[in-house]
Amino acid sequence: MSSQDLEIEATEVIKGLTAVVLAPIIFPAATILSHPLTQSVLRESIILAEKVQEKTAQIEEILADLVAEARTELVTRREAGTSSENSVFRQNNSGASEYIIDVFTEFNAQVKEMTNGVADLRLLLPLGLSAIALRQLLTKGLQIEEIPWYVLAWYAFDSFTKLNETPTPRSLE
Repeated sequence: MSSQDLEIEATEVIKGLTAVVLAPIIFPAATILSHPLTQSVLRESIILAEKVQEKTAQIEEILADLVAEARTELVTRREAGTSSENSVFRQNNSGASEYIIDVFTEFNAQVKEMTNGVADLRLLLPLGLSAIALRQLLTKGLQIEEIPWYVLAWYAFDSFTKLNETPTPRSLE
């Protein structure tokens, strides 16, 4: 026997052993995959996965655009001398906190624009907390839970008063 014949024979032996080892896995898998319901589920799963990938790509693109817009606006505001309605809160803030404030300021402006000036985050956040507190009060009663209704009610009241207070000359100093 030549070395080439031995090589071919060894390859055949390895293939045979592989088939013997994998047969208990491959035969049931082939049977399951040949079932029409399994094929339909796999087909729909692939379609769904592709749709999710498309939507994820769209969301990533939108977020990238929003980040780019926010950064551009941040640079513009810095060049303009940072004159905005939140200048009271900007004193001695880090760059990260200014960026977060700018993002939420822009989001707040968009919410205000979408509601034609009827509502903004300063109203919607406390209303949301109030709704959660009321829901918890109605469903759980006066029981003390992980986050009791009265804590949520206090957060709603406190956030409303803090977000809507007008600064006095002393508080600006």
